[in-house]
Amino acid sequence: MKKRFIVWAISALTAGLVSAQETVNKEDSVIVREMELGEVVVSRSRVIRKDDRRLFLPDREQTRTATDGMDLLRKMQLPHISVNQLTGEISMTGGGKVRLCLNGVQVGGSELAAVRPEDIIRIEYHDAPGARYDGADAVIDYITRRHDAGGSVSGETMDALGSGKWASIDQLSAQYNSGRSSWMLTAGYMGQRRNNWVRDYDETWRYPDHEVSRREVGQPVSIGGDMLQGSLGYSIAGKGKYFFSACLSLDYNHVPAKEEGDRHTVLYTSEQDCPIEIYEHTNEHSVSPSLDLYFSRPLGNGRQVIFDVVGTYIGTGSRRVYRENDVSFLEAERVGAEIVSDVSGDKYSLIAESIYEQTIGSGRLSAGMRYTQAYTDNRYRGTDMAAVSMRHTEGAAFAEYAYRNAVWGVAGSVTARYIRYAQDCYRIRQFAVQPSVRFTFQPADRLQLRYNANLSTETPSLADMSDVVQEVQTGMVRRGNPLLRPFRVLNQKFAAGYSGGMLSLDLTAGYRHEFNPIMETVMYGDGMFVRTYDNQRSFRRIDVEMAVTLRPWRDHLSLSVTPIIYRYFSRGYDYSHCHTIKRLKMDADLSYSNWLLSYTTMMGAANTMYGEESLEEKNMNIILIGYRRPQWTIQAGVFNAFMREYWMETRNASALTPFTSRAHCGRNTYFTVKLNFNLRYGRQTLHHDRKINNEDRDAGIMKRTK
Repeated sequence: MKKRFIVWAISALTAGLVSAQETVNKEDSVIVREMELGEVVVSRSRVIRKDDRRLFLPDREQTRTATDGMDLLRKMQLPHISVNQLTGEISMTGGGKVRLCLNGVQVGGSELAAVRPEDIIRIEYHDAPGARYDGADAVIDYITRRHDAGGSVSGETMDALGSGKWASIDQLSAQYNSGRSSWMLTAGYMGQRRNNWVRDYDETWRYPDHEVSRREVGQPVSIGGDMLQGSLGYSIAGKGKYFFSACLSLDYNHVPAKEEGDRHTVLYTSEQDCPIEIYEHTNEHSVSPSLDLYFSRPLGNGRQVIFDVVGTYIGTGSRRVYRENDVSFLEAERVGAEIVSDVSGDKYSLIAESIYEQTIGSGRLSAGMRYTQAYTDNRYRGTDMAAVSMRHTEGAAFAEYAYRNAVWGVAGSVTARYIRYAQDCYRIRQFAVQPSVRFTFQPADRLQLRYNANLSTETPSLADMSDVVQEVQTGMVRRGNPLLRPFRVLNQKFAAGYSGGMLSLDLTAGYRHEFNPIMETVMYGDGMFVRTYDNQRSFRRIDVEMAVTLRPWRDHLSLSVTPIIYRYFSRGYDYSHCHTIKRLKMDADLSYSNWLLSYTTMMGAANTMYGEESLEEKNMNIILIGYRRPQWTIQAGVFNAFMREYWMETRNASALTPFTSRAHCGRNTYFTVKLNFNLRYGRQTLHHDRKINNEDRDAGIMKRTK
């Protein structure tokens, strides 16, 4: 009898474990690694690799010690993603557009900072987004739990002070849950000031019969900016039938002194003995409310329909003053040029999208339509007067099919786009077909190889297409070009990844080829240099990154090292340039008991290149130490502790007006204190994911500086 009972118990336990393993694998949340009759070990895999994305699962220690959603993302050390703790900016190490989402809804930094780490189930990282993400280079989607009762109030305040500079980030959020309904309110502020910003110029103007060297010696000026973000959202999840959400958001930006548009210099030229004093000041502001309505409904048998409508208004205003003064004259007898420009703009846009999804055996079919309608009216007043009205209409239809067996995965999509621009007597109409393919080979859970390629169409910015002429300085103007045309872009990417217990490796190699891209050009006519844009020959980029992550003390210490190499090739009709970037990014995160320590640095200047212009910027390093409790966290640290001088340098290799601009502010060290708090109550229930995201951020204002 006793032996029969033991045999029955063993059989029941084995059957239960097998059933549990099947359930866990379906949810992609845990993997049963080892099952023995005497001992059962169940643990989570940190990374689950899908054909189109990776699921990053926070472990218990990361969740316990993270201060908010942004901090958890930094701790998880996603490959090729950088989190700036001073500005809250999330970017790709090699450049590119990052789209941030919360349960599928596109959001900003304040909404993500409001997410509590314990509510985050996983972070979905799309490093090769499909057709539905419409131009994003990476998508980071936080999947969180919902609550069926109660609510929470959370916030963060951080102040950083240095010699002649300060920065502040403040976040506040509140959430209330009742049954299947949820309300959420967020507000965020970021401000920054520098009182010792100096910009120097070395420039050459090559006229048809002679050339003039120009050297500007900068004087200290104050720069800064303020940004406010707020949102009010409501969502309801019908019992197994539908999901609806509405979000009203507001973004406000005020830049009283623009970083690249403020200078106080003394100009020395080779054509005259007396120097000229130059003063330039730019003040900008913008306000953008938007309303996002989303609805999804399952139809049964693996089918689903999704609808999303976003309406946006962007109101902009700016004032630029440029003044030249011959320093040999008294202030009362000022001699020289003065350029004043006031610009105001209004843009209204509507983006509507619908998607149908259906599971077919081992494959999945998605099809959808997207429609965009935008109206832009910009008014230029001052030294140059102009008014620009532009209409933009775009329609697209896409279909995507993905199939996977035990080892191989393949996906293909095609998008048909119709693009129309109208500005006075200028018209652009173009029909484009955009195909994409993806192949995945995954011989083991921890190892994956992937290749994807897509052919897309890039459209000109509204600002570049205007027919406005704006005087930049004496002898130089900036002019739009309404004859610009959309251009084709080929993107290819190979990725290989391995995720182990202590070691993770992620290699990416990419190739981008732009055919007849829109890049800046300089011309000379009627005694003036004209900076404008035109469709050039080609632009190519080759990039290689290798992210190595080590966890020698698995639950407490994480180290990440990423060497980066980028190679640019830019070809115009009268120039050809190439440029190489070498960088090294390092991250370290340590937690023990309630103590926290983090360090981030980047070796090698942050370089980018496009057309004839390259940008280098001194990188920051950050070290923070803190103490964590369940309802609050306090941290203190230093930004740029090992930096003697912060600088930004722009080089332009134009044949007619080459220049080097170097902006610097001396030692850029900040001492900072950061406080987070979280007061909450409520019970957790199921989560619901949104599937599509749309937004409009292009105001269409033409650049008026060098």
